[in-house]
Amino acid sequence: MISVVVLVAVVAVAVVAYRALSAGQMSSSTSAGSASTSSSSIDQSQALSQSPGNSSSANGSGSAMSGGSSGNSQALPSFSVLDSSGAKVSSDSVIGKPTFIGFWATWCPNCVSEAPDIQKLYDTYGDRVNFMMIDCVDGQRETVDIAKQWIESKGYTYPVYFDTTNQASLALRVQYLPTIYLVDAQGNVTSMKIGSTSFDAMATALDGLLAS
Repeated sequence: MISVVVLVAVVAVAVVAYRALSAGQMSSSTSAGSASTSSSSIDQSQALSQSPGNSSSANGSGSAMSGGSSGNSQALPSFSVLDSSGAKVSSDSVIGKPTFIGFWATWCPNCVSEAPDIQKLYDTYGDRVNFMMIDCVDGQRETVDIAKQWIESKGYTYPVYFDTTNQASLALRVQYLPTIYLVDAQGNVTSMKIGSTSFDAMATALDGLLAS
């Protein structure tokens, strides 16, 4: 009888150990999959890891940029950034005129490559459209001084603002760079685009926004 009891106890312990091991293996597999997903390469945009947010696309393709008012438009959230002189500028100040908001950083290759088109866009539409090119400052890869020196060295004249507290990127849930938002004169976000965008696409979108 004692032998039978001991045998039953051994079998019970073995079953419990097997189940625990199986559960541990499943947990490890799930964690590895999540890490692989979060660290996957981004085709058209650079990850902005310091600004958690919800993106409609993890590969940077985003949605097609379009101009004009949309039934799905939402009010531009309130946030503040710093201008080149260090003065605080509120997002409320852009209401009353169509606005082009672009999030960027000097460490982002696609931001750098599309900067000449942004300058061309500003030269073409700057008298009719507000431009807010918001530099995502993290204090390490990107600082205000680094961004200012880069802008000056390239001779760009479009308005640059600095998101030193992540307030703007969090308000608009920016997770990848570059990201562009179009805002109508009433202060409604009408469209957004994640990743590189051509001058022609941006110009067409602005034409639609101005015509609405």
